Amino acid sequence: MAKNKKDDIQCLRDAQEQLLTAFVEYKKTTAPKSCEQYRQIVNALAVLENDSDSSNMVRNIWNLIPKLISAGKKEKDRLVTLLKALETARDQFVWGESKKSYKTYINGFISYCRTIDNKTNPLKDCTLKINPADDAALGNEQGLIYLRSTLLTKFKSRLRCQDRTSGDKIWLPLRFIAKLYSIEKKDKAIKNRFSEWLNNLAEGIFVHYVEDQSITCINFGEENVSLKFDVHNNNGCDTDLFDVKVRIVNDDGTIKDYTAYTPTGKGNIKVPLIVKNISEIDIDHVKSIDKTLREKENNFKALKKVSDFYKELQEQDDCDENKAAKQLYDDMSKNNELEGLLEDLELIRNDGVLRLMDSQYNSQKSNGETFQDVIQNGEEYWGILEQEHDILNDNGEKCIYYQVLTNSTSQNEFRVTRKDLPIEGESYKNNLKDIINYI
Repeated sequence: MAKNKKDDIQCLRDAQEQLLTAFVEYKKTTAPKSCEQYRQIVNALAVLENDSDSSNMVRNIWNLIPKLISAGKKEKDRLVTLLKALETARDQFVWGESKKSYKTYINGFISYCRTIDNKTNPLKDCTLKINPADDAALGNEQGLIYLRSTLLTKFKSRLRCQDRTSGDKIWLPLRFIAKLYSIEKKDKAIKNRFSEWLNNLAEGIFVHYVEDQSITCINFGEENVSLKFDVHNNNGCDTDLFDVKVRIVNDDGTIKDYTAYTPTGKGNIKVPLIVKNISEIDIDHVKSIDKTLREKENNFKALKKVSDFYKELQEQDDCDENKAAKQLYDDMSKNNELEGLLEDLELIRNDGVLRLMDSQYNSQKSNGETFQDVIQNGEEYWGILEQEHDILNDNGEKCIYYQVLTNSTSQNEFRVTRKDLPIEGESYKNNLKDIINYI
């Protein structure tokens, strides 16, 4: 990924944080005792972003509004339009008793944004680009647009909750680990290192698409990628389904939409990604986290300590996880083990490959892996479907069941062979990123 694209990504995150801080500071004048609660504006906006009835501009508001504010007078008209759209979404949404405070936060945020001028603009020194994908989300284009920043927020939320807290292996209590680094951030006034790890994890998610009849992919570390949902048409009639497209902004500023494809778990067969909504798109772990935890168990030192502590904590009838997290944080901080824990998390991130997958196929795949191994045999890649158990042909002869892997949309043959696997064949079992388009 080009360095300038990474700079753009970080610049947007920094701008979002600056805007949030400036908003809380603004509320000190009218709500000095509760101003910190207004940081929940991010959660309030997320509710509207996830609402199926929201417009594209509201669906991506936390991505768009810092860019419009940083542009100042140049984008004043579109900022006014966006704030009006936010008002409409706020009024039409049924908040319910548990989230009625969110409406208050949104009211305050709209009022604050309308007070910003050239002198009070907290983002006037930010260099945020409004690209063609942003323009499309701000316009009247049909279909649903999910900009990259919006997608990353959704992905991070999902990944944060993917605890692995069962079985006799090392446990991975991600939500508990998040508490440790939240305490660290408050203690040392630094960036939340767990959140940064989640950022990197989310940015590494691949999405498959077809270009020139070949399967390829891109990950969300690229600033120029987003998703577009077009209404699926069946025999001339619109349905409640959407064709998912991978939208890429080219270097010349033009937009190109490609048909997104999902793995099916049947060998390397992939089909167009067609869903009712974004919640039907899962994050597929090509190599399961459980397998990483078992295979790398001897490499995890700090994580083992967290795992053992958390296991004991779960045996208590009435445990206060926040109090327990502070206890463990103090111990690990004193022994300089938080850095080691981060290294263990990085080992997990680097050992796995993540990609988007239709939830109906992901549920069928469950926690299993499609291939026992992937080897290179001459100029071919072989995905080994079964070799550990006896597979016999009609003559009672032992065979190996495999698939010749290509990135073609049409060549998906499954084969059996009586030959042993080539000894010289290079295994890609631990280098799946290198052949992601073939598996």
